[in-house]
Amino acid sequence: SLRKAVFGLAAQLPPGAVTDLAVHQAPRAFFREIVRAMPGFVVRYRLEELVTARQLNQHVGDMFRANAGSTDPRAINLMVFRGREELDLIIRMHKQRHHIIAKYIHGPQEVAEAAQANAKLNMSPFLASFYRSNQISFPPTTVRPALSSAPPSQSTPLSKK
Repeated sequence: SLRKAVFGLAAQLPPGAVTDLAVHQAPRAFFREIVRAMPGFVVRYRLEELVTARQLNQHVGDMFRANAGSTDPRAINLMVFRGREELDLIIRMHKQRHHIIAKYIHGPQEVAEAAQANAKLNMSPFLASFYRSNQISFPPTTVRPALSSAPPSQSTPLSKK
């Protein structure tokens, strides 16, 4: 019967696993849980001098957005489960400060810089020509003679000889 099937399925899932009905809600709820805990992490790991809670939230949000295309419920379940394990390790202070800095502060910045550089390289020909055509070019400036005690013929670089 249906009840035995549901309870049998629930017995096979690890604790904290997400069922198919809640697959779309679980990542959002998990992200909200992280955002609520973020100010405490910033204080606990003394990250105030490196990053604000808002910047850290943006980095974590980028990590979530990188996996936004996943539609397989098992993959989503696995990512939420692993994320909860990571969050649990951070809450219990099993990770040291340099682990947090390397993974969530410097790592995302390097990825973002690489993505920006890659976006510039993968520009369409139209967009590249558009950017080149809209660059403002100023007429060349003339060099003014330097004020010195030497005669003007020797001090000016534009003098005709």
